[in-house]
Amino acid sequence: MVSADRRRASVTFRILSVGILLGILICAAFIGVIRVDLNNTRDAARRSASIVATSYATHLSRVLATADVLSTVVSYEYGKSPSTFNLKSLVDGATLTPDAATQITIVDADGKSTQTWPYPLSGAIYLSDRPHFVVQKNSPTAGFFVGAPVKGRISGKWTIQFTRRLNSGNGHFDGVVVVSESPEYLAEGFISSALIGANGALLAFRRDGEVLARQTLNGPADPAGPPLGDYMSALDNASGELTDPVDHSSRFFAYAAVPGYPVVAAVEISQGEVFNGFRQRRVVYAVFGALFLALIAFAVASFLRYVNALIATEEKMRHLSETDALTELGNRRSLRQAIEAAFSQEAVPPDSIALLALDLSDFGRINDLLGQDAGDALLRLVAGRLKEVVADRVRLARVGGDEFSMLVEGPNALSRSLGLARAIIDAFGLAFGLRGHSYVIKVCIGVASNSSVSSSVSELWRNANRAMAEAKKLTAASAESEVRSYTVSMAEQGDQHERDFHALLGAMQKKTMTIEYSPVVESGRGSAVAYHAAMIWHRPDVGRCLPDVFFPLAAQHDLLFRLGTHQIEEACRQISVLPGPLSVPVCVSIPAAVVMQGDLGNFIDYVLESTGFDVQRLWLGIEDAPLLVGNPQALATLHRLKERGVTLYAAGITGDDWSISGIRALSVSAVEIGAGLLAQVTVDRVAGSVVAGILTSCASLGLTVLAAGVDSQEALDWLNKHHDDVWAYGSQFAEPYTAGTDNALAGARGDGA
Repeated sequence: MVSADRRRASVTFRILSVGILLGILICAAFIGVIRVDLNNTRDAARRSASIVATSYATHLSRVLATADVLSTVVSYEYGKSPSTFNLKSLVDGATLTPDAATQITIVDADGKSTQTWPYPLSGAIYLSDRPHFVVQKNSPTAGFFVGAPVKGRISGKWTIQFTRRLNSGNGHFDGVVVVSESPEYLAEGFISSALIGANGALLAFRRDGEVLARQTLNGPADPAGPPLGDYMSALDNASGELTDPVDHSSRFFAYAAVPGYPVVAAVEISQGEVFNGFRQRRVVYAVFGALFLALIAFAVASFLRYVNALIATEEKMRHLSETDALTELGNRRSLRQAIEAAFSQEAVPPDSIALLALDLSDFGRINDLLGQDAGDALLRLVAGRLKEVVADRVRLARVGGDEFSMLVEGPNALSRSLGLARAIIDAFGLAFGLRGHSYVIKVCIGVASNSSVSSSVSELWRNANRAMAEAKKLTAASAESEVRSYTVSMAEQGDQHERDFHALLGAMQKKTMTIEYSPVVESGRGSAVAYHAAMIWHRPDVGRCLPDVFFPLAAQHDLLFRLGTHQIEEACRQISVLPGPLSVPVCVSIPAAVVMQGDLGNFIDYVLESTGFDVQRLWLGIEDAPLLVGNPQALATLHRLKERGVTLYAAGITGDDWSISGIRALSVSAVEIGAGLLAQVTVDRVAGSVVAGILTSCASLGLTVLAAGVDSQEALDWLNKHHDDVWAYGSQFAEPYTAGTDNALAGARGDGA
């Protein structure tokens, strides 16, 4: 009897266990199906909104191009003979073929309407107070201008007005041509229920965020409404959904810039319409799930809580030990175990195990710019995209920070890994949406496989990381994603990198680096107006190393803030002990990363207090200054330094990083043209045009211009030709010297020349 009870208990336990497992599997399967269906529905809606927004942007580009062509033709015909120009003859002669709803108006230099089509002029109408007239009058280079919606003084209707400047025969401002279109013009021929549904909307905004038109399927276009910023602030970037600030409906929202014009196209798709089908399917899933659970309900008994607790505990322990908590990928430990298991097989053929090491380029800047929470969100997005790319047989893990690794097993592992790396690079060509902005993340991928030089777990891991280090160097030079496969020479390069790092660290600890000074000369007068201080590393085995050599090395090992602040402190200390007081500024430049990595404001306060250096003579240059735009903490630091009396300037401008809006955002007082860009002005017309444009912009903004690397009379003559008061330094004037040199910094002392 006892034996029978035990057997019954054993059989009952097994049946109940199977029933419980079946119930869990069925519940998980239906929940998973519902979640997948929901996510797929949401993803499809986001993709659809994005595609429609891009298509609408293309449509708007063609629409605006039509208005652009009309204004260009009128401007051109007017310029040929302003005194005899007749707009009606131009239209009647088919030189212009505007739509019937289009209105064209000629406004003279005083703002008075002189000609119009198709409406006749009933009297003098003045438009000199219109923003589009003011812009064209005050800006000879305004070109094609898209104005905000206004109520026309001729037509009496709401219109969007596109304008272009009219010039007299001698090139002076002679008025504007105004092409007026109704707000419906923007969506005409594009809007349909197939694209936006019955309750969707198409929107167009100017680049400054002001609405141009909001068009629904069953109503007229609204020329007034909230700016783009209201939509962006309501947008949930994780789902692409928002609550419409106009009618407070839940919609999927997407936007795209209009190619060639300062206009943004946006689309809204009703959330209710998107989820109608999903809600119906969810009911069906729930019914079928309930039926299946009812069939196995008899198996749920006294062992349910025990079995569930045991399974949950075991699963949690395994998950915690092998999973990265942030991304829910495998961790370093689980990946290493997988590699060890692959190498532990009796016969491991060559090229049957490959490891990819992946690093996110410039992740640290985004993390500093937006904060750690945003950085964590970006890592989760990266993990999701990697999971979409890699195959099921590839083991994916986050091994630390912004580094990921993938294990590929099987024949031809190296070539398959390189193909996987290219697929990842292609996938990362799509931007990540984060806090209302899009970020294209570049990746550096190193690949190594098992061979005579990678015959163990440690060697494979180390070789993949060495290859990744080489890919990082390529990415730093090209600003593009790169992949490198391990070669024997990389080991030598890795060893050299370690030697370089330890040599730099030793030089910093022993404070053997020196500051060299170059006189900054006003090019038009030839007199020294400042001195430029630069840190130089006199390395015994290499020789004289410039900052552009060892600053990147310092950045790779988190030494940049320490090195940059040491340069500032040493320059201030050396100059503060000169026999006479300082009479001209001293320029010291640091990478933008120094501003973002530490409390630069407090450090400079300490330096000025400890050395007695005159803050009015300190000019602090920021290299790669545009990197600070959008970083509230960095901008606050610069503002504090400026209030303290430090003069700020954008240092080492290369042309690619030139931006008037960025310069204004940084509130700098001067701009320094980099030596590399200046060296090209006499041989490269594009470089010459870029520098000439910078000089012109600085003149209009009232900014002082510095020029680095003036090493020839030809470069100096070019500067004098385009600008007569550039502050220049280089070997053309004097070779750099240290503070201990005889007569060094003589012009910087109060008793100097």
